Amino acid sequence: MNEAMGSAMQKDYSLDGGLYSHRRPSFVGRARISPVTGELELYYPSSRRKVQYLVSAFVTGIMLTVAFWVMILSLNLQGYIRPQNKSLYFIDFAKLSIEGALFDAKSAYMSFGPAILHAVCILSLNAIYRRVSAKLTDWENHETQTSHDNSLILKRFLFEAFDCYIVLFYLAFYERDVERLRMELVTAFNIDSFRRIAVEVVVPYGMHALSDIKLDGRERLPDLNLDEYEQFDDYMEIIIQLGYVILFASAYPLASLIMAGAVWVEIRADIYKLTYLCRKPLATERVRSIGVWKRILLCMIWISCLSNCLIFGFTSDQMMHYLPQLYMRDEAGITHMVHDKGWIAMLIIFGLERMMIAIGLVLLSLISPISEQLTIQLQRRKYLLSFELLTAKKSD
Repeated sequence: MNEAMGSAMQKDYSLDGGLYSHRRPSFVGRARISPVTGELELYYPSSRRKVQYLVSAFVTGIMLTVAFWVMILSLNLQGYIRPQNKSLYFIDFAKLSIEGALFDAKSAYMSFGPAILHAVCILSLNAIYRRVSAKLTDWENHETQTSHDNSLILKRFLFEAFDCYIVLFYLAFYERDVERLRMELVTAFNIDSFRRIAVEVVVPYGMHALSDIKLDGRERLPDLNLDEYEQFDDYMEIIIQLGYVILFASAYPLASLIMAGAVWVEIRADIYKLTYLCRKPLATERVRSIGVWKRILLCMIWISCLSNCLIFGFTSDQMMHYLPQLYMRDEAGITHMVHDKGWIAMLIIFGLERMMIAIGLVLLSLISPISEQLTIQLQRRKYLLSFELLTAKKSD
């Protein structure tokens, strides 16, 4: 009976992990007769896990609050928040951005200090939450590795995306200052790109060179003794950097070219690491796609349609140059829509956004993700497998 129970517990028939998704060894629960298979299985109440989700959301909310106030202090140091905004204005920090102060906002060099400090704070908060999210996800006691990974991915992405993008959204849609948005975006994006190149290229090459010096002609360590190749952080870094490129494309068009070069360099660096520094990853379970990562990418792509249209119409002066009759400038130099013509500007902005979404949907329907040749090969394989099964049945 124990053997039957053990064998049954190795299978999972839940919807999120697929029919035969591997059960996590650390999963705990009580034994019961499965209503699906009629066999013994480990069961963990979904209501209890929902309570654990709420606790995880509460802890994540606290961390996001810390990240938000770090962003506010950084904006005060850069002089972006005006004294009129009393709830977010901190004079002790804001006075450091005045002319002649430590972070002079008009200085060509010192004005980048707060942005660099903010980037360092982002990296530190992300590193802290990386450990917190891993503990929270383990505590949620997920039954399958798929659901565990999906929960961890969503936590990490939501926190890191908020941490990295909140200041950009603030400058774009609250302050509506495209010049400051561009400066912050250039600083954050370039620092992140150079950091990734340093971590993914310079550090691995230095480690390999040092290991060559230590070995001094001796035989290298077997592959099993090398460090494990980490894919999770690579996925996360690529997606976060892609967000910089597509969510604010109209503010920094050069970002796409820089990212293409940085990704090419990182691809070569990953090949180098897999060849000399890390163990080759083993395919423990076949999957049909990259899973929840694909959903995150699709969400970011559709959101980018709206964010870029809003930057085009509200934040920058691009639309004003094309349709000056819809806008006016006040004495402070701030651009406003003409009162009785604002609905026309709104219609154009959101019409462009809907048109971009429609074009994307048309392209998705016209362009197949699988080529015709590969489709034929898959159909041929399915036919041969079904033919073999039919022949085996007839022979029995």
